[in-house]
Amino acid sequence: MSDIADLEKLAALRNANAITEEEFAKKKAEILEKSQKVRGLWWKVPVLFVGGLLALVTALNAISSGNRFREQRLSAPANAPNASTASRTVPMCDDRSAKAAVANAIATNANANIDTLRMLDWANTREVRFDAGLPERTCNATAYLNSGNTPIQYRMFYPNTEARIWLVQVTFNQ
Repeated sequence: MSDIADLEKLAALRNANAITEEEFAKKKAEILEKSQKVRGLWWKVPVLFVGGLLALVTALNAISSGNRFREQRLSAPANAPNASTASRTVPMCDDRSAKAAVANAIATNANANIDTLRMLDWANTREVRFDAGLPERTCNATAYLNSGNTPIQYRMFYPNTEARIWLVQVTFNQ
C-alpha cells in the first residue's frame, strides 16, 4: 500500500472513533518516518554503485593501461670511464642490472599510489633492437607480476650524449 492510502485509512479509523487521537498520531508518525527513510535512501544506492564503478574503472585502467611510461635512473656501468658515446654501453636484455632496473621502474611507477605492482621474476627475455651508436637496446620479456603474468617491452638508453646514467622505459603490451 502507498503511504497516502495508509494515512487515509488511518484518518477514517480516527473519524469513526475506532482509534484514539494518540494512536492516530503515533501511527501517522511511524508511516511518515518510514516514508522519509525510503525517500531519503533511493538516491544513495545508485550513487554508491556509480562511485564504486568509477573506482573500479580507474583501478583497472591504471593496472591494464597499455602504454604506461615508467622511468628509473640508474648509475652508468662501471666500465664507462668517460662520457663519450663509444665507451657507454647499456646492459644485455637478461642482465641482472637490467632486471633490477625494470623491477624498480615497475614498482615506482606513476600510479604507485593506486596500484602496487611488483615484478617477482621474468622469463623469455629477448633483444628486439640494438643501436650501438646511441647506445640503446630494446627488449621483450614476460614479467611475472604480483597481479599476474604480462608481456612487457623495455628500452634501455642514455638520454643524451653527455649522460653517464642510463634510463629504462617499460611498456606493458596487451
